[in-house]
Amino acid sequence: MHYPVVCEEQKCQEEVFPLAMNYVDRFLGVFPVRKNQLQLLGTTCLLLASKLREPRPLSAEMLVFYTDHSITFNDLRY
Repeated sequence: MHYPVVCEEQKCQEEVFPLAMNYVDRFLGVFPVRKNQLQLLGTTCLLLASKLREPRPLSAEMLVFYTDHSITFNDLRY
């Protein structure tokens, strides 16, 4: 998933992507993450950032679609 593309296509506010990357950076600074979990982390951070900044946040289902279903809806929930 290419986050800038997702944000552009979904017409997110400009601050959503940088906020999501800030969350990723802060999380990685505290917790080790395996390579196979990085996409889930990035997607989760993008979901959280959009919920905080967007009047209509990105949907979890749409983000799963953008990952080409490499993560599941349940992965985002738990």
